[in-house]
Amino acid sequence: MLTPVRALAAACLILLAALGHLSATPAPPDTAVLEFLGFRAGARLDELALHLGRSGGGKLRCRRSKLDPRVSECRGALREQQLGGAIDVWISAIDSIAGVITVSGVVAPGQIERWSESLQVQYGRVDTNSQGAQRMRQ
Repeated sequence: MLTPVRALAAACLILLAALGHLSATPAPPDTAVLEFLGFRAGARLDELALHLGRSGGGKLRCRRSKLDPRVSECRGALREQQLGGAIDVWISAIDSIAGVITVSGVVAPGQIERWSESLQVQYGRVDTNSQGAQRMRQ
């Protein structure tokens, strides 16, 4: 049986071996990637900034983490006619690649249900999580 320290060491060795096979060449785009409101999973920050700028939402403002300079927290706004107003966008990125993209705002009645149905048709059904009065699907 492995002790916790030996298990951690083994996991680190496996991770290092896997990282050794990575290259700086970007992988070809995945055509089945998750996409919503023009944002796609794994997008580069410059691509997302361009998307926000084209929507009239202004600039994407990013701050680097003081603990890990590879990590950035970015904020911006998306303005689309179908939304009826600005939607706040928060992006957590590692090495300028979006890891988590959150959109938040007030939308027209029925819009959430239409988005939900569209996403479920494309990606499958997920349960709703509740936290106080807030509901979310992840």
